[in-house]
Amino acid sequence: MSSSNRTTGTGRAVIRRPTAARASWLPTKIGGVLQWRPMPWCVSCNKFLTPSTVRPDATCPKCGNVVERGLIPGMTTRPANEPPPAVPWHLKLLGSALAVYLGYRFLQLVDWLMHR
Repeated sequence: MSSSNRTTGTGRAVIRRPTAARASWLPTKIGGVLQWRPMPWCVSCNKFLTPSTVRPDATCPKCGNVVERGLIPGMTTRPANEPPPAVPWHLKLLGSALAVYLGYRFLQLVDWLMHR
């Protein structure tokens, strides 16, 4: 069983809230904006780790190397002054088709309600 769910002597599970150390990956509200905290990342294993699996000395439980916090190494973020990427044409087409279809279905509903 995991350390967060333990059974009592009666066989019933006791569910505990995550401690501050375990809940370090949960989003926090900073200045009224919800922001995600960085996840532990093991470079040698090439995978994200859950905060509860990282050892207290900040090493990976599988390989023993020091774990980094944050994004995948080499993954870049967009600078603040760069405009966001454009919406692809096929997504615009899909959105337009969905709007036409839902409009048609709405007209069918109105027609059905009027002739009921």
